[in-house]
Amino acid sequence: NSLDAVGSLIFLPIAPLLGGWLISLTNVLTTYSIAVSFMVLTTTIGLLIPSFRNFQRNPSEKFPRVEQK
Repeated sequence: NSLDAVGSLIFLPIAPLLGGWLISLTNVLTTYSIAVSFMVLTTTIGLLIPSFRNFQRNPSEKFPRVEQK
C-alpha cells in the first residue's frame, strides 16, 4: 500500500549514507556481513509470528473464497 511505499522512500537516502559510513570504519566484507545478518534476523523474526507466516486470508464480499476442485 502507499504507506509502505512512503516508509521505504523515507529510508532510501539513509541506506547509502549508513553503508558508506560503515565501510569507511571497517571494510566492504564486514559491511555486507552486517547487512545480510540484519536481513536474515528481521526475516526470521517475521516468520516466527504465526499470522505473518501462515498468510491467512479473510474472505470478503468483493473477493469470496472459492474452493478449488
